[in-house]
Amino acid sequence: MEIPLAVRRAFDNDTYVLEVAMPLRESGSTGVIAAAGSDNTVKVYSQDDLKLKTQLKGPTNTITGLQFAPDNSNIIYSSSMDGLVWSWDVRSSKIVQRYGDQETHKFCSFSVNCDGSMIAAGTEAVETDSYIVFWDIRNTEPVAKFEDSHSDDITQTQFHSLNHQLLSTGSMVCIMPILLLASSVAWLACPQMFCTSRI
Repeated sequence: MEIPLAVRRAFDNDTYVLEVAMPLRESGSTGVIAAAGSDNTVKVYSQDDLKLKTQLKGPTNTITGLQFAPDNSNIIYSSSMDGLVWSWDVRSSKIVQRYGDQETHKFCSFSVNCDGSMIAAGTEAVETDSYIVFWDIRNTEPVAKFEDSHSDDITQTQFHSLNHQLLSTGSMVCIMPILLLASSVAWLACPQMFCTSRI
């Protein structure tokens, strides 16, 4: 059995692909793949033939994460070092929301939970402080900020694929806490913390 493969240059020769994302099939997938480039743009392609469908612009600094909404394949999110999490509607190429926080932290990673109701983003460390910032998807102001989990850049932020209240993060200091969020996010618990060794 042959597997058809489409190969196409996603960006020009001077631009690197930093992140890629595809929508979940359950979310009514429209058969697209997205790529974030080092030129701070997101390009969305057809999965069948890799034809460019749209280009999304907005971030003013390096894009650090890319994810389709788990419940709507027409919405895509990205985090960036400009201190914002962006969301776009790929049908219109328009910005839907910009999620930020008043302290303008640079975001190294982010995740949208499995029911599409919450965003969490991990920040770059400033001195020895780094944060996990939380938003209700309906509001661009943070609903909570967790500061006692890492002392260096939070390089990975990932919600569980089935439990919308379970979040795991990873950082440059080899710590991987697993956070259990209450329904209001006003209460956070850290039931498990793993330490990994440097490779």
